[in-house]
Amino acid sequence: MAAIGYEAFPSARTTKSSNPPSSTMSPSTNSLPPVLLGFGVYIAVGFLAMQLGTIGWAFRLHGTYAATAHLMTILLAVTLIWVGALYHSHQLFFGRAENRRHAYIHILTTAVAALGLLYTMAAMGGLGIPRRAYPLPVTDPTYPAVLLLFAAILALGQAASLIQLLRPKIVKPVAVKTAG
Repeated sequence: MAAIGYEAFPSARTTKSSNPPSSTMSPSTNSLPPVLLGFGVYIAVGFLAMQLGTIGWAFRLHGTYAATAHLMTILLAVTLIWVGALYHSHQLFFGRAENRRHAYIHILTTAVAALGLLYTMAAMGGLGIPRRAYPLPVTDPTYPAVLLLFAAILALGQAASLIQLLRPKIVKPVAVKTAG
């Protein structure tokens, strides 16, 4: 019977060999957490989308940080879902297992930063702060400081991902048996 789907890739099948289990080419990090977190962020921003789609609210919120929060968070939610696909196939793409600690730091900090930025920008939009104004017409410096904090958390997560992607592939020498 022919293999279909994921099993069709020879490197994806786990075979009995003298290699330790860590050298097999099966999916490593569970892709479910980033996908579920991405879907959760997508649902959270859906409530803001319903407000932006309501005529009464749209008139008040259009052109404010609420619209920016909606766009930015949708992009981060979809990114988290694709990150789940990347980490699911990381070993197939790069020929080495990912660093699980860096992977989970990347996933969790991106989700926390997405939700933090969503609620901060939505609150700024509720106050009527325009999205295309410089300098920001804000009398309270709390909102820019909170935005900076969540932007730094997001940058930390992306740095963890970059460290992992730029890590060189480690090739272990293989002992060759000679006849003799």
